[in-house]
Amino acid sequence: MAKEIGEVLHIENIMRVIKSSIATVPSGIIDEMLRPTDKTIGDSGYYFKIENTRRVAQQVMFGAASKAAKFKGISKIPVKLIHSFEHFNHEVVTLQNLLSEDEGRQKLGIELFGHKIAEFTQTYVNLRRAALYSMLSTGHIYIDNEGNLVMDSAKAIIDVDYSVPAGNKNQLDVLGDGDILSAVWSNAATDIATQIADLQKAALTKTGYKIRLALYGKNVPGYIAKNTIMKEFLRMSPVSAKMVASGGIPMDFLDLEWRPYYAANFEDNEGVTHFFCGDNDVVFLPDPADKGWWGLIEGSFPCPSDVRAFSDGIEALKSMVETWGMFGYATVCVDPPSVRQYAGDTMLPVLCVAKSIFQGTVHW
Repeated sequence: MAKEIGEVLHIENIMRVIKSSIATVPSGIIDEMLRPTDKTIGDSGYYFKIENTRRVAQQVMFGAASKAAKFKGISKIPVKLIHSFEHFNHEVVTLQNLLSEDEGRQKLGIELFGHKIAEFTQTYVNLRRAALYSMLSTGHIYIDNEGNLVMDSAKAIIDVDYSVPAGNKNQLDVLGDGDILSAVWSNAATDIATQIADLQKAALTKTGYKIRLALYGKNVPGYIAKNTIMKEFLRMSPVSAKMVASGGIPMDFLDLEWRPYYAANFEDNEGVTHFFCGDNDVVFLPDPADKGWWGLIEGSFPCPSDVRAFSDGIEALKSMVETWGMFGYATVCVDPPSVRQYAGDTMLPVLCVAKSIFQGTVHW
């Protein structure tokens, strides 16, 4: 039995398609960090920036009154979320199929309708990924005057600056007592194991977070494969030799989980492809399972739940539903006849512990 068009275009059906299309996007590099952690109304929110403390508790006489605790290094950071909102018109034939009383034709219309929504939704998934990668790789998210994500700070009118310290970049002078990456990895004799151990010590000293992930650029596996440390590792773990021979890095090498990052990219509004990771770069991160150092805030947006025309504004307002994060709805247009599809997103990835990520360069 054919459905009423109001039923087909109901927001619940559209959101079901959107959520389904999000779930079927191929697995990315660090999808654990694309799961929302916080919600806020509208596009204004905040997160807590946390600095690790190494102070110890003070002793008091047994039976004496307690002392007032002093909290340092916790600050409330107000933020504006990234809000995107676009529309397109479905083809007239899609509307004709949706209106058809023929069940087969209407089914075809519903399938085409769902396919277009899924295709449309992909751009919002891409934006979430690109914003996250930009935050991790540069410590910034740049937006130009037309609302486009850009990699050049000179083109930006919005700069989401996560305040990653200068010592957490390039050769990683984290503690201010010298570069941790003091020798290039392209030299087979470089003691990579000691460098990683020194970085772990610095990370734990500064933040309390142990490094777990290493997102690497294109040349890094070749450097590691030739390193004397890797040769000793393969002697102890021959099962990993196949992965190294195919250009990978064993997942447990130096107690880190290594993930290829060199393919992470996005296409700008001019059709130019930008990569987030340099060929000689490695981004070191704590375990994403610990949400204390990162977050993804979703904002809300009011969406009409009914395609009908209303007699007054109050009735129209009653049809609105508050939707967090990605949203979508449709309306019927009469001039020319078509179905107009709307979709958008309100979100922002956040870095709660800016000192917990390390954007290293291993060859210079």
